[in-house]
Amino acid sequence: MLYQVTTKARKTFAVDSALTDAEAQAVLADKENASPFEKSLAGKSRLTTKMRAWLHVLASWAVEPRKEPVNDSFPLILAMLQKTRDDGNKKFPKVRLQIEGQIVQLGLSQKGTVNVTDGRGYNVNKYFGAIQPNGSFREGKSWTADVSKLLREVEADAVSAVKRYSTGQCCFCRLELTTLESRTAGYGKTCAKNHGGLPWGHIDPELRELPKRPLQMPYY
Repeated sequence: MLYQVTTKARKTFAVDSALTDAEAQAVLADKENASPFEKSLAGKSRLTTKMRAWLHVLASWAVEPRKEPVNDSFPLILAMLQKTRDDGNKKFPKVRLQIEGQIVQLGLSQKGTVNVTDGRGYNVNKYFGAIQPNGSFREGKSWTADVSKLLREVEADAVSAVKRYSTGQCCFCRLELTTLESRTAGYGKTCAKNHGGLPWGHIDPELRELPKRPLQMPYY
């Protein structure tokens, strides 16, 4: 029978268990170093639907340990933002990009982690996860495959990824990109200098000049 559980972090696990409830409880009762939760499930006389699902998932893992997925690691993204901070250009540097219309902001925090969000304020933002001080990544509840793709490409080649996923604003300071050189790069000339002398000055031949804005009269 198929049993499926979803964690608070919205990760879903499923197992196909041939065990009866009693057999699953016996497995957990005999398990070495069983967690308090596993011990409680082993001793339950009545099981809710959710408890039964967890019972069979955990018992199945005890019989045949699951293979832990290889977690992503982004040490180069971490080092890039740390260098900007250490050079004195920004205390908490950020890189802001977008993929499939979704804003993805990488921001170095006071704790030394790189929080990956949609750039909105705390408690109202989408939290995709965080790069830890050792470079490893911890997924958040809003994690998606698109965010994973973006981070992997930034890790592999940050300059190319910034061009590809530009928002139309400088990825560092969020000022509008008004020259063809800046629009090609995904950041402005000043920010290129402030972030370790990033390449700037090339023009994508497919880009066209932005239309000039009408002169705004001062308001009195």
